[in-house]
Amino acid sequence: MNVFSGSRFITALASLVKFFITALEKSRTGAFAASFANFLENAFLRSKLFLVSKKMPILYPARIWGTFDRVNVGLKSSVDLFNPLFIFPLVYLAFVCISTYRPSNLAMFSIFLGVLFFGAGVKLAKRVKIKNIALESESERIAIFLISIGVLALIYDLFQAGAIPLLKPTAKRYLNVTLTTLAMILVPGGILAISAIGNRLEKKLISQKDARIYSLFILIGTTFLIALLGYRTQIIVSLLGCTIAMYYSRLIGAIEVLFSFFAALLSISIAGYYRAIAEGGSVGIFDVIGQRMGLTLSIYDSLVNRFYLFGANHGTVFLSTFSSFFHTIPGPRLGPRTIVARMYGVQDISMTSTLFGTVVLDFGILGIMAFALALGFVVGLAYFTMKRTKGAIATGIFSLLIAYTLVGVETGLVDLVVFLFFFTSFLILVNPKL
Repeated sequence: MNVFSGSRFITALASLVKFFITALEKSRTGAFAASFANFLENAFLRSKLFLVSKKMPILYPARIWGTFDRVNVGLKSSVDLFNPLFIFPLVYLAFVCISTYRPSNLAMFSIFLGVLFFGAGVKLAKRVKIKNIALESESERIAIFLISIGVLALIYDLFQAGAIPLLKPTAKRYLNVTLTTLAMILVPGGILAISAIGNRLEKKLISQKDARIYSLFILIGTTFLIALLGYRTQIIVSLLGCTIAMYYSRLIGAIEVLFSFFAALLSISIAGYYRAIAEGGSVGIFDVIGQRMGLTLSIYDSLVNRFYLFGANHGTVFLSTFSSFFHTIPGPRLGPRTIVARMYGVQDISMTSTLFGTVVLDFGILGIMAFALALGFVVGLAYFTMKRTKGAIATGIFSLLIAYTLVGVETGLVDLVVFLFFFTSFLILVNPKL
């Protein structure tokens, strides 16, 4: 396979990654990781949880899903619901329309440019022909590894905090940043597990009934566990990412997607309402989303009107994604969202500024164009690779990246763990023989 044959930078990057992978495989650390993955896989296959899961298909709601299947036949169309060229503009439009705030013409123009360049990046990615995907044969083992590490980190993190942040929001301040970051790999683990199940269904190694009930169990379990940390972004990414993986694994159709979408909105509303009540605020349960989006859009509007030409920080906000986590890296010790909050005199909390807020603060509208082009390219690369290979790894990567992108329309993509997910996914896509 010949990927990015005309790009010296990508070729050099791929060679560098292969060098490190080869070194890791020959190292003691690599041997330990492989042994640990084998141990986890064997432990799961011999556990009571696995025996219980074998009996789960008796819970399959045949009548309900039969009704969904009949409705899906009636709704069947040629539209690919999560095609980035379709879903990204749609979600951004819905975000602006649902918001209680009406942005300025300049803000709308900048958003239009961002969406336009995102689409250009997706179109550019279509030219890249990837015929196989790295680590495909190890997809199930990787999923078990990610889920196991995520669950262990989550349990230890909650133990250290001494409370469950979902039930007691103030407990968030006692969470361990490293453990919380590790716990978040539970989400890609769950998404990949569903993709692997879909791959088994494609090969007729499992029945549709079994595949559906296992995938539903993983979706509910992953979302419930990550929800304990109290971060709404991770809750929605889990729901959305798992749903997208089920959609492309042909386990569900359009009606289930719509149902999941409304479930996600309801989850956000309930989580926001409960948090507001716990902190002494007062807001209607169905006003949470509109007001939250309105605040975020108003912050972006202010930023773009102040810094639309060339930005102000010139990369400092982007650097803070890393320097706020790794203190050995020179740069701000505050995270990107906290930097935005401090600009408005807000202490002790962070503030979201949409997908393009921190970008315009750094580099202005030109930065939005470059960022949107790069983001569209990576997401588009994952999408077209999934469509060509139909493998579990490619499906899992695209489901994860598009879920974060859509949620990032409101929250932004400024967390270190999110950057690592995107960067690692890109490296896997451009290195077919890791």
